[in-house]
Amino acid sequence: MDVCVPLTPEERALKLETSDDLEKAHSSAAIQGDSSVPASAEDEVDFHYVCFVKSHKTGNLYEMDGNSKGPIDRGSLLHKDEDLLGENSLNIIREYIQREKGENLGFSLMALAKSWE
Repeated sequence: MDVCVPLTPEERALKLETSDDLEKAHSSAAIQGDSSVPASAEDEVDFHYVCFVKSHKTGNLYEMDGNSKGPIDRGSLLHKDEDLLGENSLNIIREYIQREKGENLGFSLMALAKSWE
């Protein structure tokens, strides 16, 4: 969405949240999957996301878990200029990996990072 490039992060988020094109693309992809859709958003599911984000306002590390009611504030584990791949946040991610190791065959990990070209 090239129209998002000049926008602030808040404006970009709103644009994506209200995009009919993105909603249609998501719906089209979702109906092609093999997973059954839960009857309710509160139903327990085997697969969900967990991601970590750094607050641009406070610098705190937040855990976003699809099974939680809201973000979990992990506190100010990161130094001012430290990104999410800093040692303190990596320790939390390592805890997840160790907990899931050998127990959850559906566990996977992905990092979104800036290209270093």
